[in-house]
Amino acid sequence: MENQHSKAPARCTSSDKEEASTSQGNADKTPPLFKFGLLADIQYCDTDDRTNFSGSQVRRYRNALNVARNAVEHFNLHHAEGDTLNMSGTKSTMTPIDFIIHNGDIIDHQCAFDFETDSFKPLSEGRRQLADVMQILDKSKCRDWIFTIGNHELYNFTRRELIDGVDLKKEGIESYRKDGLTFKCASEDGDLYYAKKPHEKWKVIILNPYDVSIYSKGREQGLDEDALTLLRKNNPNADKWCDENPDVVQTERMSGTFPYFKDLEGLNGRWVPFNGGVGETQLKWLREELKKLSSASGAPPSSLKYSTAILFLGTEADTQGFLNTLNTNQAFRDWENAKKGFEDKFNAALNHFMEDASEQYNEVLRRGSQMTSAFGDDNERNTNSNRVGNDNPLLLEQNLVAGLNQTPGAEDKFFDGSYENEVGFEFGQLQANMGTGGGLGTDMLGFTNLEAFDSSQDVQFFWKFSVERLTPQEEVLQKINSYKLYWAKVSLDEFENESFEKLQEIYHFVDPTDFEIGIDNDIPMEVEVRVGQGMIPEGTTHVLLVSVATVADRLGNQTRYSDVESLEVHAIPISTGLPLAPEVVVDQPSSSVSITEFFITNLAFTIQDLDNTGDNGASTTLGYRIFFADSNKKQLDVSPYLSLKKPAVDTSGTNTISGTIRNTELKATTFADWRYMIVYAENQNGFSPAVYFDLYTITAALDTAQSAVFTDTNANRAQVFGDLKITPGTHTSINGIDTVYKVFMGSRNPTTNAIAQVGTQVGTDVNFRFIDINGELTAPIPTTTLTPDMTHFMIFTALNKANVPGSQVLMRSSLNIPINDLGDVPAFFPTNVEFTDVDSVNDQISGDFIITPAIDEQLIDNYTIYFGTEDFTRIDTTGRRGNGQGFITNVVIGTETEVTLADNNHQMSSGDFIEFIGVGGTTELDGNSYYAEIQTDFVTLKLYTDSNLQTPLDSSAFTAFTSGGRISHGVASISDDDLAELTRTVSGVTIPTEAKYYMCFSKNGFGESKQFSYDVIVDPEYPNNPGEIIEIEKDITRVIPVT
Repeated sequence: MENQHSKAPARCTSSDKEEASTSQGNADKTPPLFKFGLLADIQYCDTDDRTNFSGSQVRRYRNALNVARNAVEHFNLHHAEGDTLNMSGTKSTMTPIDFIIHNGDIIDHQCAFDFETDSFKPLSEGRRQLADVMQILDKSKCRDWIFTIGNHELYNFTRRELIDGVDLKKEGIESYRKDGLTFKCASEDGDLYYAKKPHEKWKVIILNPYDVSIYSKGREQGLDEDALTLLRKNNPNADKWCDENPDVVQTERMSGTFPYFKDLEGLNGRWVPFNGGVGETQLKWLREELKKLSSASGAPPSSLKYSTAILFLGTEADTQGFLNTLNTNQAFRDWENAKKGFEDKFNAALNHFMEDASEQYNEVLRRGSQMTSAFGDDNERNTNSNRVGNDNPLLLEQNLVAGLNQTPGAEDKFFDGSYENEVGFEFGQLQANMGTGGGLGTDMLGFTNLEAFDSSQDVQFFWKFSVERLTPQEEVLQKINSYKLYWAKVSLDEFENESFEKLQEIYHFVDPTDFEIGIDNDIPMEVEVRVGQGMIPEGTTHVLLVSVATVADRLGNQTRYSDVESLEVHAIPISTGLPLAPEVVVDQPSSSVSITEFFITNLAFTIQDLDNTGDNGASTTLGYRIFFADSNKKQLDVSPYLSLKKPAVDTSGTNTISGTIRNTELKATTFADWRYMIVYAENQNGFSPAVYFDLYTITAALDTAQSAVFTDTNANRAQVFGDLKITPGTHTSINGIDTVYKVFMGSRNPTTNAIAQVGTQVGTDVNFRFIDINGELTAPIPTTTLTPDMTHFMIFTALNKANVPGSQVLMRSSLNIPINDLGDVPAFFPTNVEFTDVDSVNDQISGDFIITPAIDEQLIDNYTIYFGTEDFTRIDTTGRRGNGQGFITNVVIGTETEVTLADNNHQMSSGDFIEFIGVGGTTELDGNSYYAEIQTDFVTLKLYTDSNLQTPLDSSAFTAFTSGGRISHGVASISDDDLAELTRTVSGVTIPTEAKYYMCFSKNGFGESKQFSYDVIVDPEYPNNPGEIIEIEKDITRVIPVT
């Protein structure tokens, strides 16, 4: 959003090029076919300015009204009603604006929800703030407005209101005029997606991008359960949140409640609560609209223009091009390609800049050398400046180089607390990680915005010196030009007379930078000087002030000027001691770390100031520095990990300060072998003695299990019972406390390959001391019914806290192994497969497949190899393709045939050609293949005899189903052999046209493993002819220079 002084509207435009041309005399220019205005994301809220979640941009919520007002003024300027005169006095051809679009998010989420109190606001609050916006938009001369739906509309209004319009008068907002603009997102027919024709050759299509959304019902109508099911299926974080909050459909509490994006990579980042999509019905309607367009006058199409929720489609629109954009994979590939293209161009430009800069800098150095040789003597004779920096500006001392103002009092709106309560709005999903403080909040890094700034910028301590000048007469008469402060060391002679050794200049007050000679002498000069560890020279006992005067030294006809310091000094003694060590108390019940994972889950502590070395027993402590040390108590980093300022006023009366480090991963290279937290108090002279806290008392175990094997003795599919044999890690105990092993069920996300915990612990803890003669631990797995999402055992290690009985800390990482179910397909798959094509025939392979076996082959009978397409679908030389397999639980026979599968993990798509195996009762299906259409529950298949899914399978004469049976993809393999055959030779096998990969699966009597290993198909094209050597000339001699 623009600030209040901006004249141009933010993100608004109108097609006004014809007016500019007319004003330049091109009066016969053809007028536009139509003209429209575009405005998006006003996102107004009656709340204070704040930064966004990263602190990189100020969001001016109230100022959004000024931006909207600018936009309306801009539109009115380009909207003609009747004949007008342009600036030259001639008749203008300016045309009216046909319509104006506001493209979603008219008011902000905060109008509906108070993030600070974590509660919903009344519906009337959103109406009141909408009225503030609509009163401005109502000033528009163009009265045809299109309002589209964004996620913020759904936060604030009911679906009925978005269709019928928000009646502001009915809401008691009397200030809004009766015939004012109505805020509604639907057509006159009540459709949230529709088309209108501003011109006979153009069609405007308005889409509803939140057709499929958990918020599609709008405010206080409950979440859409179908969309929520889809979200939970694809976002394990949402799934976990819903499990923990079963009333979420009614409470609608999904915004800013959990880390939306955790473990979501690439395309999966779209599966978050505030996103939406286009539903099947709407998509079908859109295809029909595009189909009509492709047959209109002017087809075939060749171009396309579209925005977030609105398409501007003319007879020249690229219909197929837009359909391609509906393919998410293609859209993301296009984006990645564009990003890569920009990255290459940017890097090339940067390289050119560096080359140019290098040449120019060398030229500067060359000229600097010339200046030094030509004028060096004069320069040295006529100035008392240090010559360092005259030649090479990079060698200037730091106090001569301008930089970021980090001194106390320097203005920084983000970190001075002005926006300390910022929360994520457009990115509300980050709130759970950011904390209620927003920005770098307490839940993200364990400290507030102010503490974050202090830590990232290095907290620095300062003394402020106020210096009284001489009188105006004294400055003029004594030719004073400056004053100097020094750190100094006192010494006494035999008569106890003091003399001072100047150790280091502190600051030089110079005319006219810091003061003007003889002017305002009653105003003290002030400077803030950094103190603390390493800042004051060793041995310093005093601060000295001297005045500096200019004296003339004449020799013949030459005059030399120099500066001399006053003989008298003003000396102030300072404390020379270090502070006493503080008392540090770690809140061990709430704190935990994982030493070998370099992770601090939570480290909460209080520091009590015990220093009394100042005047009258006062404390000299300015703040505290936190470091980490290795097992020998050697400090691991020269810079403090965290710095805390001592409060200026101790309101508690206990001289304590609290600190927290939370959810933080340390750099392994810096913090290798870390074990202790070190805390120092710091005053102007340096650090106190160190205080150490042993992190081993609150750490997780030091390593995970090395391996594990489960043997299932329950023959029923989807039920397991047996022993899980665990090979433990090498670390047995810490501080005499044994490592224990805990088993959980896990669910693998097939897209991200991440394993997420499902449910509670399985069985009980297994202590390391129960290791058997084979070096294994036994974790008995009780009879457990597997749900479709349970794919893995997750084995965690844990350790009891040394000083908190009954409190355990688990390692964040776990050993995950697939669940071997005796009645199911293999859980383990081949570790690797490799193939090298050795023949020279294109589109054909010959050679050896080399298979690396699965880690656990208990339930594997053989390995089978297929060709795979780009999206890893099995395919054979006949063109048959598919991945489907599953267990049959029911068959409904009749004029139409439906088959129900045990779960939705069948890896099928509608239109797949599937084969039936071992069907109980309905044996007529056995050995036959049919085309399947997946129904809305994702477990029911309707069978067809044609690939177009037009002719249902008539099974009226089939035998009734009893039990059992399964489906398979029916794709022919390249090779299918037993476990011992790890080298498979093939010869003259034709490569299917769409094949891109070799895919290798484990297999048993129930089917093939869900996971697989693969290798890329490389079919080299050998050249046909080698060329020809036509001559060799043998009498050539050259003399080569040797350096």
